[in-house]
Amino acid sequence: MKALKLRTGFSNESDSPLAIQSAFIVSKMTGNTLFPEIATIAELSAATTVFVKALEDAKGRSTASIAKKNEARLVVLQLLKSLGLTIMGIANGNSEMLNSTGYPIAKTPGPRTIGNPGMVQLKPGISAGMLEASVKPEKPAPSYLFMISSVNPETAEKAEWVSFGSTVSKFIFTDLLPRSQYWIKVISVGPRGQRVAGAVFSGFAA
Repeated sequence: MKALKLRTGFSNESDSPLAIQSAFIVSKMTGNTLFPEIATIAELSAATTVFVKALEDAKGRSTASIAKKNEARLVVLQLLKSLGLTIMGIANGNSEMLNSTGYPIAKTPGPRTIGNPGMVQLKPGISAGMLEASVKPEKPAPSYLFMISSVNPETAEKAEWVSFGSTVSKFIFTDLLPRSQYWIKVISVGPRGQRVAGAVFSGFAA
């Protein structure tokens, strides 16, 4: 299991939510016995006070007040980042400690799974003996297996498949019997060996 981390970047927050978030973190960290003697807490508290006042002053929309507000915002963002990194260094992944800080926990991406490659588009190639197969690109599938059989797998006693790997969602089969029917199946190959096979489709070579 991966260690928990805090979200320490707040640059996407608008001014008022940023001020609220910063004040909340200050309130949670002030007197927090799990994190004694972190000087940045007092600095963030003072910077938040300045930022809140600058927000009020900037309502007049004067150039000078907006500039001061932006400067105060930058200081808060920098201190939030610095404090968050300090906290993570002390907590070393301890969930109780991290959850006591007021910082949001960073979302951990879950394992990405691949889907069925879906319908296989088939059309004769530009030259005799060619058959072009393509599927809708499947993310995050990094590769595909394009499989071809010269007999119908639903009626034949045993269908022999020949596989070709591809890093793109299109493949051109060559050296086929001209104007002959073939059966195609595509398998999406994802991370860590994930494989998802699609249905079988048939088409004619050029």
